[in-house]
Amino acid sequence: MDEKKQGSSLSTIAAFFVGGLIGSILGLLFAPLSGKETRARIRETSADAKDRTVETAARTKELTTEISEIAKEKAAELLNQGKERLTEVTGNLKTAVDVSKQAFVQQREEIRTQSVEGDEDSEDAEVVEEAV
Repeated sequence: MDEKKQGSSLSTIAAFFVGGLIGSILGLLFAPLSGKETRARIRETSADAKDRTVETAARTKELTTEISEIAKEKAAELLNQGKERLTEVTGNLKTAVDVSKQAFVQQREEIRTQSVEGDEDSEDAEVVEEAV
């Protein structure tokens, strides 16, 4: 169940509960009953309200536990996805670095070979050597 829907459901339940409680109290206060009967009804209404409150609290606790478990599962799932993606990106990066190193070594060897063949290129080779 979606968290917004659950929160909305709890709000709706709470609103009905409060409305019913207020309506019951007002009905008792304005009903033409004797004091003894009115007090008995107030006790009954209070007991009913207490029972409904306990039930609502228990259901709220259950929903909170469910939401918490779902959130933990989603967080663990996202964490695992992140780790997998990081591993993938790290592997790609290592591959790219290795390819770059190989290209650099090849280029350096070509420059060294060319410098041996001609003295003109020896200055370029020295610059490359200094850079390395």
